[in-house]
Amino acid sequence: MPNAVRPIELFYSYSHKDQKLRQKLDDHLSGLQQQGIIAGWHDGEITAGDDWSQEICDHLDRADIVLLLVSSSFMSSKYCNKIELERAIVRHAAGRAKVIPVILRSCVWQPTLGKFQALPSTGTAVIDWSNRDAAFTDIVKGISKAAEELRENAKGSRGAARVQTQAENPTITESYRRYHDASHAFSAARKRLEESFTHPHRGGKTLTADLKLLAIAMTQSWSFVSHDLPAILQNHPKATIRIQVLLSDPDFLDSLQLDTDFDHWAERCRQNIDGLKHLMRHPICAEGRLVIHLRIYRQIPQWHGLLVNKKHLFMGRTKWSFETPGPKLTVGQNFYRGYPGDSERVSLFETWHRYYFDFYSEEVVLPPSGSPSGSPGGLRVMHSTRSSPKQDTPLILRRR
Repeated sequence: MPNAVRPIELFYSYSHKDQKLRQKLDDHLSGLQQQGIIAGWHDGEITAGDDWSQEICDHLDRADIVLLLVSSSFMSSKYCNKIELERAIVRHAAGRAKVIPVILRSCVWQPTLGKFQALPSTGTAVIDWSNRDAAFTDIVKGISKAAEELRENAKGSRGAARVQTQAENPTITESYRRYHDASHAFSAARKRLEESFTHPHRGGKTLTADLKLLAIAMTQSWSFVSHDLPAILQNHPKATIRIQVLLSDPDFLDSLQLDTDFDHWAERCRQNIDGLKHLMRHPICAEGRLVIHLRIYRQIPQWHGLLVNKKHLFMGRTKWSFETPGPKLTVGQNFYRGYPGDSERVSLFETWHRYYFDFYSEEVVLPPSGSPSGSPGGLRVMHSTRSSPKQDTPLILRRR
């Protein structure tokens, strides 16, 4: 079988107001596509009837190079910034993709994207060139160089930049198991957790499990955390469970004014934060056998789920609809999937979780006994000691 390296997959992240400039760039890149060096994709290729949000996320998660077509329209687009850009940055940090800003129109982009090498190489926006064809030629040369570097890495290392031959790794999804609903996924998570304590791989001296949970309001995972985890620890007296929980800020959920069949996201979130407060006072937590680190952040994740011991990922997809006057949010139970530890999804989920947990969230801790607190659920909110920018304006995601 020939060991041919597959084309480098490009993803265009852009504002529809820049569609003509995107088409012009596509024309200039056609030569690289015809040579099989690159394969570009943009949302204009979505066909009628497809789930456009899912198509965008799937292609973004497969991309080797993410082209950010920068303009004032791009920088002001909440969808570009809160879905595509953040997802691209996470994949770049994980070494799974290369992010290249392409400056189409002059704007203030350096504070957000200054750490990336931008094109054109002069730093001058495309529309400010007297000869735009010369600008696009400069851009194509830069993209061609990046693509060739990735292809060379692929020849020397199967794992470099996730570029492999088509026969070795045709998609990012690899193998996964689909679950009928969320309860089945969390039942499988409990089974995996029980197995780690029943058949430890550390000589039986220390039984410690590490869990990472990324959720909106814990509507699906609450029973697992509040009931299953204490029950597992009672069955295994020598075991310890550490769990890092990320939840959306209930005040932020209130600010979204969601148009949804389930209109109590914020209240459910407050109730579950309050429930975690009571769980933290449980004797099993006081003994240090169940350690809960809870943080809240002002965002709604595109994916949510639970990672068990870095080996088993149970992940669901957040669904948006924009056919109603306000954005409509649903967390479809039928979208849960299970991924093994060697899946790229596990690495991406872990990077995404760490990105928000360490830098873009606020810690929630128990106040001293008897002390008043006006924080959600009666908890005292402690600001992170790291950089923790807080979004003051409501996040309204609309198709660009």
